[in-house]
Amino acid sequence: NNWAKIWIVNSERMPSDDEKGKHGKDSSGKILARLLILAGAATIGIVIMSQRQLVKNNQERFHMSAHHLGDAVHGPATWLSRSMHDALSRSTDIGSNKDEEILDVEAMVADLSERLTRIEARRTFSVPVVSHSQAKYHEEIEESMKDTQTKSESAIESKPGKLMCEGKEIKSEVVYWKDVSSDKEYIAPTAKQDSYEQYLTFEYDMGGWNNVRMGVECIVVVAHATGRTLVVPPPQNLYLLGAPQIDPKTGKKKHKKLGFSDFFNLDALRSHKGLKVLTMEAFLQRQLVELKLQSKLPPGNKTDLWGKQLWSYLGSIADGKPMWSGTVLAMPDDFPEPGNEKERQLIQQYAAGRRLSRYQEFTNKRHLHIPAGGKHRLLQHFYTFTVFRDSYQRNFYRRLIRDSMRYIDPVHCAGNKMIQAIQSISQNLGFGGKYYALHIRRGDFQYKNVKLPASTIVQNLKGNTIIPRNSLVYIATDDPQGTCEHCRSGGKLCPPANRSAPQSSYPPGCMADPSWDAFINNGWILVFSRNFTTQHESNVAGALDGVNPNYLGLIETIICSRAEAFAGTWFSTFTGYIHRLRGYHGLAESTYYHSNGKLDAARSSQSIGAGYAREWRIGWTTDNGRPIRRRR
Repeated sequence: NNWAKIWIVNSERMPSDDEKGKHGKDSSGKILARLLILAGAATIGIVIMSQRQLVKNNQERFHMSAHHLGDAVHGPATWLSRSMHDALSRSTDIGSNKDEEILDVEAMVADLSERLTRIEARRTFSVPVVSHSQAKYHEEIEESMKDTQTKSESAIESKPGKLMCEGKEIKSEVVYWKDVSSDKEYIAPTAKQDSYEQYLTFEYDMGGWNNVRMGVECIVVVAHATGRTLVVPPPQNLYLLGAPQIDPKTGKKKHKKLGFSDFFNLDALRSHKGLKVLTMEAFLQRQLVELKLQSKLPPGNKTDLWGKQLWSYLGSIADGKPMWSGTVLAMPDDFPEPGNEKERQLIQQYAAGRRLSRYQEFTNKRHLHIPAGGKHRLLQHFYTFTVFRDSYQRNFYRRLIRDSMRYIDPVHCAGNKMIQAIQSISQNLGFGGKYYALHIRRGDFQYKNVKLPASTIVQNLKGNTIIPRNSLVYIATDDPQGTCEHCRSGGKLCPPANRSAPQSSYPPGCMADPSWDAFINNGWILVFSRNFTTQHESNVAGALDGVNPNYLGLIETIICSRAEAFAGTWFSTFTGYIHRLRGYHGLAESTYYHSNGKLDAARSSQSIGAGYAREWRIGWTTDNGRPIRRRR
């Protein structure tokens, strides 16, 4: 209709009868031309309307793929260089008459659809392992991980890692990291050795915490591999991490922005000779000294920039902003060598259908900056994002992240305390200290098809096949009450639960019965994090007292990592990280998914692949790059 109106306003008026007589010979031609123009305008109008409908039809796919653009739809975006929240909110408003914005959204949907198609085409996640003999299964795993093993490498000497709680070293089953003294001296053969310093700055991912963690891990590997100084951003408002901490003395709530050192030990990273680490404030001070152009100095010569102003400044003065999203970074630049079939196959295995990126164009750039979204976003696992010719270098980065990018001791101490409390309950119940764990993501999780009622989860886990009857089960969930009060489907709140209604009457992601009763009826005894606070009447009340509430999710990954068996939510990077931690502990092969059709996906014999939805066995090898066998 709008296009038709535009045509009527701007077209020539229709000829009068006199004009028809005067121009009788060509009037029919003019009328035909005008009719063709009108038909063309009508066609364009139909196309626009169909495009609007296309956007509407693809909204769900857009949200399902939102990790490729950003997960900030539901979170605070004031610290982003551009408010992704506002952009996505506008783009999904189908009633808007801003056709340009709608067309932009369609371009994004098309890009996301293409990515999904590529990802689905290469996934073999659901390969069942039940048909394999145990020997054959391990033989396939060994074969899929041959690239990690090099006979010429001497054994790596290491000592068990240390955990300090309240100033004392304790022995704990949560410790998986090691002290590899030779790693501290290692300098990457791909690192540029120059007299002048080069910098790598980055923005935190706009998604949930585990998306942030994945991006930071990739950045750390790139910094070490290139010899660049890693510049750590200042504390920020992080998505879903803003819970206030109660001051035990005053009872008042304390809000705190969170940053790198709130989760990771900077000193552990600085202990590596091949990795230089700098705070953002120190970097901005260097900018004042090293840069001569006034246009590149920090605004107002400030060294305490934060949020949007900081991201805008870094993006504007950086010498390069790599677009590595969805790619694999191969190093060195002549890898693979022409004619070297073994190297070509290795890169092909790591790439898994993704295009190769090269560092060569950035080698001589003083300052590289990695923005948080779009084609710059590093929502990948560090061990599949990078591939190096040198097998020792590949194995080194698996050790670097395992040993030096672990959570700070207070988080592991709290996790140890919680595990002991859960084991105490198990002992009292006569279960010998054993417990099982589930991660069940509900709420605003955009992947609606993996949000399932407890009864379906029991069916997917084959009743009591994986978790026996009369077992203690820890539930890590964003819906501990079992009400699905904040559950959404397609961006809309779910209708109220009604147990008497058939599940088929509810949209995907919503539940007629969101309770945990089906678990109880299956013979499981359930515990949640809320059972371990002083407000709860239990024999382990107080285990979480004084713990920063923003650490609860991190603590729950530690709890789940030590469970006898664990089943998580497909598409969840929270579940994915638990899978990796269990791999460090030798428990990866007793890890499952309770999502439809994905039960054995974590246990497939394939050990490497692309995508962020799950982790891969190649990420948790021994010090010499061999598969980790099951151990307790």
